[in-house]
Amino acid sequence: MNNLLVESVKDAPVKRGNRWLVTIGVPGEGSSGKYSAELWESYGTTAFPAGTKSYWKHSKPEDRDPRDQIGKFSETFWNASEQKFQGYLEPFPRWEPVLQEMGSDIDMSISCGGTKDDDGNVLTLEYHRTNSVDAVSDAGLSGSRIESLVESARSAFGSEPSADPGAGEKEKLMENQLAELKTLLESILGKLDAKAAGEAQVVADEAAAQAAAVAAVEAYSANIAAVEAARDSLLPAQVKALQESAKTLDVAAFTVALESAKTVAEEAKSAVLAESAQGRDFGTITVKDATELGKVF
Repeated sequence: MNNLLVESVKDAPVKRGNRWLVTIGVPGEGSSGKYSAELWESYGTTAFPAGTKSYWKHSKPEDRDPRDQIGKFSETFWNASEQKFQGYLEPFPRWEPVLQEMGSDIDMSISCGGTKDDDGNVLTLEYHRTNSVDAVSDAGLSGSRIESLVESARSAFGSEPSADPGAGEKEKLMENQLAELKTLLESILGKLDAKAAGEAQVVADEAAAQAAAVAAVEAYSANIAAVEAARDSLLPAQVKALQESAKTLDVAAFTVALESAKTVAEEAKSAVLAESAQGRDFGTITVKDATELGKVF
């Protein structure tokens, strides 16, 4: 009988460069079937070739939302040394941070058609373009330590059987698991948004600090240039004092201080000339600073 097989592997994806190494299936026995190494080796790459899609949660093909597609498998293969059927998943960029955040909480589950005998041995895994390997919240198949096998008696194309004693409970369980996964994804995306906002604030603070430093350097350069331009109109002591002030004052405040200094210097020089006109001999006196100017008087 052709069945739709839905089974999970408790073996979290592992990042390998820009791809994720996913364990798709392993040999093991579950409550409803047995999966041999030969089965995976013979039918794995046929049922799940390169290009197989991966979604968040299991859904019937007609109910799948394209926005829930995680990515595609670029390669699948039987790993004889580890006795695992594996593949490399290439996720879309939008889901990369979610995969990073969820880490070991992700389990993978296959959805494909297949057949089994009366003893529960799965005999074949059959290809269909809707086959997928999807992320689920709880794993079932786990190698020789298999925990459970969720297996539906639906046909490979999704029709419901007339009798399945546990079908209702299985559907309810799967709905609960999908609701938990949705809640987890929303929580992770919320954390990512908060993290992005914090990182943006750090960048803005760094940019503001850099702009302030550039402005301070430009103000200092402008102040020093103004002192040099007015040097001939100032006393030496004033030049020195203004050069020190250039480090701490902005251009507007420094301009006021410079003009005040120029006024003081001009008044001092006028006083010296006035005294000279009254007959005091300043011809041989050199005024070097305000202290010397005081000695003259």
